[in-house]
Amino acid sequence: MAYTSRPINPEVRIIDGGPVTNTQNMAWVFRIQHEELLEDIRHLECSLTFRNTNFTEVSYTDPEGELQTMFRVTRDGFILLARKFTDEKSAQIHHDYLEAFDRLDENLKQLQVCDKNPFLTMSTLDLMKMQASIEAERRILRRANY
Repeated sequence: MAYTSRPINPEVRIIDGGPVTNTQNMAWVFRIQHEELLEDIRHLECSLTFRNTNFTEVSYTDPEGELQTMFRVTRDGFILLARKFTDEKSAQIHHDYLEAFDRLDENLKQLQVCDKNPFLTMSTLDLMKMQASIEAERRILRRANY
C-alpha cells in the first residue's frame, strides 16, 4: 500500500443545503473497513423515513476507476451509526465530528442572515467601492455648504 499524507480528520461538507459527512471519511477516521460500515447502515434498526432522510446512497469512482457506493450521512445519521464505536479514542472522534457539524451549522446560519441582507453578501471590493462613493458624495456635499 502506498503512503498517503491524507489527514485523518472528520470531513463535513454542505451538500444540498445541509451538512453531511460520508462513509468513506468515517471509515478512514474510525479506521474500519468501508464495506463493514456500509453493512452497518444497511442493517440499522430505524424507520425507513429516518434511513431515507439521514443516509443518501451515492456513487464515486475509486482510484482504479471502478464505480463504488458510499453514503452521505447527516448529523442524526452519524449519531445513530457512531453508537457502534465505543472505545475511548472513538469518543474523541465523535466529539470532533460533532464540532465539525456545529461549525457548518453556524456557517449556514450566517449565510442565511447574508441572504436577508444584501450588504452582507457584497465582496470586499464592492464594499470598498461603496465606501469610496459615499466619501466622494460627502466631500461634494461639504463643498456645497461652503
